[in-house]
Amino acid sequence: MGVKLLVFKIDNSDKMNSESNSDLLLHYKLSIHKPSIFSLNKIGQGFFVNLYWFLISFGKFEILQLFDSQNTVHYTYITPKVYRFPFMNKTDIQIGPCYTYENYQKRGIYTFVLQFVISHYCHDGRNLWIYCNEKNEASRKTIEKVGFKKYGFASINKLTKVIKLRN
Repeated sequence: MGVKLLVFKIDNSDKMNSESNSDLLLHYKLSIHKPSIFSLNKIGQGFFVNLYWFLISFGKFEILQLFDSQNTVHYTYITPKVYRFPFMNKTDIQIGPCYTYENYQKRGIYTFVLQFVISHYCHDGRNLWIYCNEKNEASRKTIEKVGFKKYGFASINKLTKVIKLRN
């Protein structure tokens, strides 16, 4: 069956009013990129991954980037409903892949970024979805800490990359 995933969801009724750690913005800069076909190799996971997201989302994905004066510290992909997530509603958003570089982990960066994403994207009846490997305890704890509720289990088709719920 492959990797077992945990799927989480948040909507306006679940949205927490927790304050994000805005002190992080004293040390890092946050930007949201909407890559064009000509800038796919600049941030995130690289040209081919970005081309994949560009094509399947018809160019409607974004990459949130946190960086210090010299390095990218973290990136998070923000994707609208695409074929990979058949359980999502038309206006929903999928969060991920997310990655905090090793030298910057355990500083609250992932928590801060998820809180920002919730405050910035969770509105007008839109649901936010995120998933992680069932064995990734650190991600699961952070996802739940910021207010996401466990929706169920899922698996990913190795060929099509479609996420199938297995509740």
